[in-house]
Amino acid sequence: MSRMWSFLRNYWVRVIAVAAIGVFVSSYLDKTHALLNIRYHVSEFLQGLNPRGEDAQRTVLVLITDEEYWKELYGRVPIRRDYLAKIVRRATEFRPAVIALDFDLRSTSGGAPEPLEFQKETIELRNAIYDASTQGVRVVLTRTLGQATDGAYVVEPDVYGDDVLSWPNIGNGYHVLSDDVRELPLVLSTANAGRLDSFALAIARADQAPSLRRIKEEADYYSGFLEADAFTKITADELLKGTPNGIANRVLLVSGTWHQDAYQRGATVRSWDSPVGTIPGVLIHANYFEAIFDKRFYRVLEGWSVKGIEFMLALMVAIPFRVKFTSRWKALLLILAPYVVIAIISYVLLIALAWFFDPSIPLLAIALHGIYERVHFR
Repeated sequence: MSRMWSFLRNYWVRVIAVAAIGVFVSSYLDKTHALLNIRYHVSEFLQGLNPRGEDAQRTVLVLITDEEYWKELYGRVPIRRDYLAKIVRRATEFRPAVIALDFDLRSTSGGAPEPLEFQKETIELRNAIYDASTQGVRVVLTRTLGQATDGAYVVEPDVYGDDVLSWPNIGNGYHVLSDDVRELPLVLSTANAGRLDSFALAIARADQAPSLRRIKEEADYYSGFLEADAFTKITADELLKGTPNGIANRVLLVSGTWHQDAYQRGATVRSWDSPVGTIPGVLIHANYFEAIFDKRFYRVLEGWSVKGIEFMLALMVAIPFRVKFTSRWKALLLILAPYVVIAIISYVLLIALAWFFDPSIPLLAIALHGIYERVHFR
């Protein structure tokens, strides 16, 4: 027992143990998506150091707000498809490059014939989509996903029908999100429809974004995030009744931002926590597309080699805690120096190579351990 205590009294034995635990905890947090809000802040801080502009380059959001949803559509579920048809027809007049409809268009009857009222609305929407596609406007639709008993994703029936997907200039993609919205969704394997693009990736393909060449479907990426104010936004009413500028040859992402309980009551429908706060799902998809179009995506570094680097960096930042100085200011500067160096390395990797490297958990563990050591053993 005395040998064990003697062994544990060695500073570097304790440091190695703490560093290993920190690396393990960091890996566990990545897999379980725990402490996401803290990690969102770290991501936003690193990405905020990017000297590039902070405006959306390609996207215009057409939003159905409380005014339209609760006062004109009376909060109907499912959304009125003839109203979406009006938006598609009106938008087509302005000759956008892409019209993307971010709505849950699953069949309310599981693929069986729907009520006559819904059938008429669906026909109007199908006709509007067809007319837009034949006029050279590319239209992207969502696909509804469910899960089979074995956990595999399956594509469920959507109201517009599978034949629409064979029309020219029509794209489609799934619009489910990961618990960690930083993860850029790409291609997903389904049990009954093969490989399926994400909604944002389908929009990028429809827009023929040159940056698609840089994306490897088998790799993992984090998306950069822009604040809501960085996007050009118009309401559905402004589109239908006015002559909004700046739509021609842009990507129109049509969606809803009404409040879910009633007019101006409750949370905004389909809201998600993100690195830029709680935002509607449409802004998540818009950020994903802008990340692809404007190369705001970052390769996530992972694997045993990255864990090894995190471990070695943790040992490096532990060195100053063992050095004794008569001046507290010198001790503080020496302790902070490795963290500054690592922050610079992370910044260069992010900006120059588009690699996202976040060793914050092991380094935080070593910092807390070092403070404890200096207080307890001084």
